[in-house]
Amino acid sequence: MRMMSAVAVLAALTTLSALALDGDSDQPVRLDADYIEIDFNTGERLYRGNVVLRQGSIRIDCDEMRTHYTDDDELDSAVCTGNPGIFRQQPEGEGGEMIGSAMTITYDRKKEMVTLTEEAKVVRGRTTVDGHLITYDLETEKSVVQSVRAVSSQESSQAGGASADSEAEVSPRPSIVIQPRVDPDD
Repeated sequence: MRMMSAVAVLAALTTLSALALDGDSDQPVRLDADYIEIDFNTGERLYRGNVVLRQGSIRIDCDEMRTHYTDDDELDSAVCTGNPGIFRQQPEGEGGEMIGSAMTITYDRKKEMVTLTEEAKVVRGRTTVDGHLITYDLETEKSVVQSVRAVSSQESSQAGGASADSEAEVSPRPSIVIQPRVDPDD
């Protein structure tokens, strides 16, 4: 049964794989916000209020974003927090826009990775994938979806013993919903 669910997850993730528009990574990065704080010594910048990052077909909207830059003043990474934050990318070909949402979105520009954490969801066409953690490789077009078991501090302090007082939280297992095709003749 577990093997079948893993196969179903991988099959659906193949549906979510998307080719970025050629040249997204070669496009300039534009950041807009209501408030921007810049530390030229560390290369860190803080953006608050209606934050929007754009690079080619990539767009990230959130409440707050921290960015780090290289010594050459190139964007290295951006960590977005929102209620939730939204990641969008227009892939080439059919399938429509890929839209992801999560409480935290990390865009690692150097590694070309997007990580959606906590209440993560990705929608593309008729397919919806959700879980605690979704990573998406912009270069290889692969996604990984996982749940994470959070262990209470009391449980982790016990050396291998279970306690009736400890309550471990288990986030929902990853799930995929593929909507049926709608025949316009029906």
